[in-house]
Amino acid sequence: MTTSKRNTKRVAVEAVSGDRDLMKALMKEALQEVLEGEMTEFLGAAPSERTEGRNGYRVLLTRARKGMVIFVPMGDLAGEDPTRDVEFYDAVWSFLKAFGAKDLVP
Repeated sequence: MTTSKRNTKRVAVEAVSGDRDLMKALMKEALQEVLEGEMTEFLGAAPSERTEGRNGYRVLLTRARKGMVIFVPMGDLAGEDPTRDVEFYDAVWSFLKAFGAKDLVP
C-alpha cells in the first residue's frame, strides 16, 4: 500500500472514530445489510418477495431507549420448523457476539 493510501485511510478512520453518532449510524447500516443478506441467502428470496417458507422467524434490529436491540430467535432443535435452522441462528449470534453484542437475559 502506498503512503498516500495509508494516510487517506488513517484520516478516514480518525474522522469516523471521532464522531460517535456517525459511527453508530455506519455500524447500524452495516449490520442491517449483513443480516438482510444472510436472510436473503437463507430464504432464497429478497426482502418483500414471497416464497413458501417466508412466513417464519427473522432477526430483528430495533431501537430501544438506551441503544439498539437485536433479536435473534432460537433455532428449533426438534427440527419441526424449517424457518428456524439452528446452525443459521447460532452463526448469526456468534457473529454478533464477536462484535460485542451481549445477552439481555442473564
